[in-house]
Amino acid sequence: MDPQTRSPLMPRRRPELLAPGRTLGDVVAALAAEGRTGAVQSTTGVVHLVEGAVLQVESAWALDLPTLLVRSGRIPAQDLLELSRNCEQPLPEALLGSGWVGRGVLELCHLTALSDAAFLALPQDSGPFRFQPDVRPRTGAIRSVEVRTLRAAVARRRALLDRVWPCPRLDGSPLRLSAGAADPAPVRWSRAQRAIVQAADGRRTPLEIARLLGRPAFATLLDVRRLAAAGLVQSPSDPDDLGRPGAQPRASAAAVPVVRPTALPAGPVRLDGGSANPELALLIRLRAALEARL
Repeated sequence: MDPQTRSPLMPRRRPELLAPGRTLGDVVAALAAEGRTGAVQSTTGVVHLVEGAVLQVESAWALDLPTLLVRSGRIPAQDLLELSRNCEQPLPEALLGSGWVGRGVLELCHLTALSDAAFLALPQDSGPFRFQPDVRPRTGAIRSVEVRTLRAAVARRRALLDRVWPCPRLDGSPLRLSAGAADPAPVRWSRAQRAIVQAADGRRTPLEIARLLGRPAFATLLDVRRLAAAGLVQSPSDPDDLGRPGAQPRASAAAVPVVRPTALPAGPVRLDGGSANPELALLIRLRAALEARL
């Protein structure tokens, strides 16, 4: 989706113009407090609400659900295309009915795509905003998330990045190898981290690298911060001391655990770890604890 144009998920109808707010997240929170249903559009993304809860978030820099399913190897691209062409059901129902994915995997991929897009879109923008009532995404419904829970998850991710390496400008700057950087080949580096190093040509930003590699934006940014903390990459505008006078790497990437997705069982999803399903709640709390070990 091009953030400068109207989302293809929105029908051709006159939108409701909203007064500029501080961020897209602020506007979404205000509409959620009224229990509204519809699509909120800004220059950074589109948020779909159903009775005040977030059903889907889109961002130009985040992988959508179909792309994530293909890139994660859950379903071949050609099979997904044929499924969408030949089935009149919403995509989630078609996928479950076809047997390609189970509900737990589908909900995990949906949660990943929603969280990644929210991380990029909600803290940004100051308007203009457009709201189209009663519009729902054509991809169908999987799980909704409370707005305050989603915004809290975004804040935790921002804090996690800064705990690894407090240099936010690195996220939006072209990335290059640091002078005298160590060899990224040893086994302590993950395959994804080595791919980032190989793509760091001084022209691509971390988000462009994420799109090139077909990875979620947040996971890529986290690896970039780890690599920067280990002294391996930096912004071309930074001096060789990693951007701060006297700065020293806080930790090597080898000392930072690489948190990988865990297949979650079915159940109402809440990003704060709460769930009607105790196994789901336990797994989400475990994932949060792993991310906190930095």
